[in-house]
Order: sequence, then C-alpha cells, then structure tokens
Amino acid sequence: MEFKEAIEISKKLNKRTFFTNPFFIFNNCFEKDGLVLENNTIEEEHPLLVFSSSYKDVSNKIIGTGFDEDMEEIRKKYEILKKEDLGLEFFYSTDDWIKLEGSKFKDIRKKINKFKKDHKVKILTSYPKEKVIALIEEWAKSKRDKEVNELTRKLFEQEVRESIESLDLLEHYENKSVFLEEDKRLIGFSIAVPHTNKIWVGLIQKTRRGIKGITPYLYHLSSKEIGEGKIFTSGAEAQDKDLKRFKERLRPIKIKNIYIIKIGDKIQ
Repeated sequence: MEFKEAIEISKKLNKRTFFTNPFFIFNNCFEKDGLVLENNTIEEEHPLLVFSSSYKDVSNKIIGTGFDEDMEEIRKKYEILKKEDLGLEFFYSTDDWIKLEGSKFKDIRKKINKFKKDHKVKILTSYPKEKVIALIEEWAKSKRDKEVNELTRKLFEQEVRESIESLDLLEHYENKSVFLEEDKRLIGFSIAVPHTNKIWVGLIQKTRRGIKGITPYLYHLSSKEIGEGKIFTSGAEAQDKDLKRFKERLRPIKIKNIYIIKIGDKIQ
C-alpha cells in the first residue's frame, strides 16, 4: 500500500478514532474487495480494521477495533457472536490543555511551572531526524525491562517501529510538532496530525526518562500548536495498567471502550 492510498482510505472510513489515521492504516492494514483489513489475524482470519456503515455485508466477519456505537449499529442487522474487551481509547480537549484552568488542572499547572523553573529549554518546531530516532530508541530501551503481558509487549514493539518509520511519512502530511532542547540535547518531543473533523491524533510523543513535568508541558504546547476547539486522541492503553493510569491522569474528556467483535449471520 502507498501512503497516499492510506490517506484516501482514512478519509473514506471517516472514523473518529486513532486507529483509522493514515499512518496506522499504512503500517497495519491492506484493502481487499473494498474492505479494510488488518495485517494480523484473529482466529486465522484477517479482521476488519473497524466497522463501517458503508460496507454492504459484514456477516461472519471479525471487527478488530470496535466501539459501543458500532455494537448498536451491528445489532440492527446482524447477530453478535462474541465481544471481547481490548482496551480503552482516551480523548482530550485542546481548550482544556491550552487554558489549564480550574481545580482539576491545579496539580498539572504546578508540575508545568516546576518544570519551566528547573529546565531552561528551547521550544522548536523541527529537529534533525537522526536525533529524534536516537531519543525514540533511548525511550524504548528504558521501557523494555518492564514486566507486561504478551499483547502489551507486542504492541509496544510495534509502536516503537512505527514511530521511527512515520518520521519519513511526516514530510508528506500536515503536522504540528514541538521539540524541547536543553543544553543542545533533545529531551522530549510531540508530533500531532489532523484526522477527521475537529479530531487530531497524538501520533508520537517521547521524553527522556526521569524528567518530571515534561509530559504535561508537551501536552500544553502541542494543544497550543493544534489550536482551540479541537479534540485529540493519544490512542489506547494496550492493556498496560501503568499506561492506563497515566492517560487517566491527563484529564480526558471522553474514554471509549474498544472491543474485538465477532459477527454472525444477518438477521432475517
């Protein structure tokens, strides 16, 4: 699949989720007979990436990334044989993260202010690719000793690989990027891309280990770059308890359940 094809498929699906952004589709999917299928298999079958009302017949198919609203639509026409919890997807408001107002952001404001006091950084919108890759690899190395289940491990390695591969693709796609440099060293960055109407995707965000307050500061700066009135998703927590706790603490405005859905026959 060419990246331009992934862009067109993403537009056609028009689904408000991280998993239909063109970068994810390019790295993980293929199209056959008008259906967008995942490269991986479930029960020896390539599942549909997501459910789409534009599909004429999805009887006896598996949906790899399904949501509650899909369940409602599918039940109108098909039997549902199985629903398996896959994880949670988190959505955030740029307005919230630009303004940082109210009691719910009190501790986040403190963390950001302390970071700004302790670290004299340059805020940049571009950075040498080889240094960005070096930080991604350093970040990955610091995480690999963690004990996680097989699925989480697999998704982690997939994310690392795709983060590096996506850097070249960003030359062909609109993005808002923020890089933080301290003492001529990259200590963190965030890259976001537009997706559906009002929805942006936090495509890649990585930081050096042990720097307190840098993550919320990057969320704040990235939201300012994206602009007011938008919503952004940072994807799922991949059944990682620590990542789930981390995403919950960033004040999401919406959390969506993700399912694997096995569909049966059409309802007569």
